[in-house]
Amino acid sequence: MAALESYRLSMDLNIRIKNYYIAKIMKQMALSEQSTLAESSEGVFYYTTGSVTYQWVQQSLFLEVEVSPFIFRFTEEVKNDTDTSTE
Repeated sequence: MAALESYRLSMDLNIRIKNYYIAKIMKQMALSEQSTLAESSEGVFYYTTGSVTYQWVQQSLFLEVEVSPFIFRFTEEVKNDTDTSTE
């Protein structure tokens, strides 16, 4: 009985980890679409593995990644530094 429960817990953990990494990749793919992100304050990207919904709130970009049946939420802080150093 304990072996079966351990197997189920291991499988559940593996599925969650796999979907987490899929969500991280989808987030990076959405962030690479800089021109689209800059055009509107909110939107959705659709991928074969799920969707990424984004919304700008001041200098923060909130991303909600859906990889069925899970939803992952990420926040990216955007800093508009105009200072450049040539040292």
